[in-house]
Amino acid sequence: MPLLNAFKIHGDAAQRALQNQETLLALSPATVAYGVTRGSRGAEPDADRVHDKLGEVAGRAGAAVKRAEGRSRPRRGVVRALLAPFALFGAGPAGPRDFPESWFGGRTCEGRGGSAARAVQQSTKEVRESYLAVSDRRLLLLGQRESGGPMSVLWTASRDAVAMARRRPRLLARARLEIRFTDGSWVVLSAWPPNIGSWHAKQIVEALAR
Repeated sequence: MPLLNAFKIHGDAAQRALQNQETLLALSPATVAYGVTRGSRGAEPDADRVHDKLGEVAGRAGAAVKRAEGRSRPRRGVVRALLAPFALFGAGPAGPRDFPESWFGGRTCEGRGGSAARAVQQSTKEVRESYLAVSDRRLLLLGQRESGGPMSVLWTASRDAVAMARRRPRLLARARLEIRFTDGSWVVLSAWPPNIGSWHAKQIVEALAR
């Protein structure tokens, strides 16, 4: 049993967001787990904007490198050292584009723009707190725009749209859950914060299996 049981604490608020005669079976805090989410262009519009901006900065920085080519060796080394951090974002000299996310979290979202997984990913960014809910009819993402406020439906799909659900722990991150959809997309969600254990993930998996 977790320290904070989302079903007991927020179950009534979640039930009020459902349709008449629809029954809530499981509820878990849910954010996209830390890891690599980058996809093809259009999959993450907000990430595309950030990458474009970094690309512009890196382009100006690259021009500075070329101007430094004719200068002394020590000066060229200083310029390249200053540009090295851009490699972490894949916008500068060659480097580990997805580090450190790939090391610690692995890939946590896969799918084209408009897929179920990307819709879930985007919906979690629109509210202060988000929850994954399973009812006797649907899989839902519920959200609160302010702590303690009413819950609303951010995204929903029939249970038939879920191809598979399983726990996906990684290292010390036990509160991770993978949802695969019939459109081929998938997302790894985490109940952290506030929970570090696997209890909520187990409840979701078991509810989807009923």
